[in-house]
This record gives sequence, structure tokens and C-alpha cells, in this order.
Amino acid sequence: TTAGQGETAIVAAQIRHVIRRYRIDRKRVAVAGMSAGGALAAALGVRDRRLICSVTVHSGLACGAARSALTAIPVMSQGPETDVAAIGAEARAAAGSTRMVVPLLAIHGDGDRVVAPKHATALVRQYLALNGFPATADLPPPDTGHDRSLPGGRVETIREWKRDGQLIARLVTV
Repeated sequence: TTAGQGETAIVAAQIRHVIRRYRIDRKRVAVAGMSAGGALAAALGVRDRRLICSVTVHSGLACGAARSALTAIPVMSQGPETDVAAIGAEARAAAGSTRMVVPLLAIHGDGDRVVAPKHATALVRQYLALNGFPATADLPPPDTGHDRSLPGGRVETIREWKRDGQLIARLVTV
């Protein structure tokens, strides 16, 4: 799936079919998913970015965060076992002249006990690299960011990274 095969290829084929059949503009096709669906959405953005205009992932993993289905469960709670930013950079390089901006909205709860919150940071690192930022181990400082108090004493933090004024990634943690 993370290499663009399996479920990713099936969903990409379905998207292509709908785009052709109904003459849909790619600029109007976005993918979104939560948890495993978020990982699939992330993989589509990395492997089939010509089909979509943006990716939203809620509590999901970056493309290729787990090396196999067998390691996916421990990876969910411990964090990526691969260099996900390098995967994003490699996908960008492989795209050649078809480089396109694919913005990411990553949403994650900081108290998530199933999918470690560090996956949201990994997703942002991957999509920054996919969109031309250097592939680094740490997130670069955001271009904008703010905190907002929510009912019940919770805090929402929003950070954004941009390139040439265009939004590349927005990370929302609650």
C-alpha cells in the first residue's frame, strides 16, 4: 500500500474512473481519512498526487511509517520506524517534471493512546519534503501558529508552513 500498490492502487483507480466518467477537475478532488484511512490518504498524496488537490489525515500515519503490516501495530503507538521525510523527498524526486503542491491538514489529539501524536509531526515532515522543503529529522519553525482555549480546559494549537505564500501543511493538535 505505501509503495502505491494494493489498496492505494485500488483507490487511485477508483478516483481515476470517477474523474474520467464525470469529467471532474483534479483541483476539486481531496482525500481524507482517520487512523488507517488517514494512512491510506497520506499514501495517496505521496504516491498519486496528480489525482488529488489536498490530503487531510486525522490520527493517521505517514506514508511508509511502518515497514510491513506486521509492524504497523507497534509503530502506531511508538512512532515511525522509517525516515518518512526521506520517503516524501524521494517521491518528489521521482515525480520529475510533474511536481505539484499537495497540501496537508494533519489533525491529532495530544492524548491519543492508540496512534502516537508524534505521527502528526512525521506527516508534516513528510509533506514538507514532498513539497520541496529539506527532508529533516525535526520540523522547521512554522510560518504561523497560535493556541486557542477550548471548553473543558483543552487547548487547540494550529501551526502552518507555507512556500511562496501557498499553504503546504497545517498541523492542528488538541
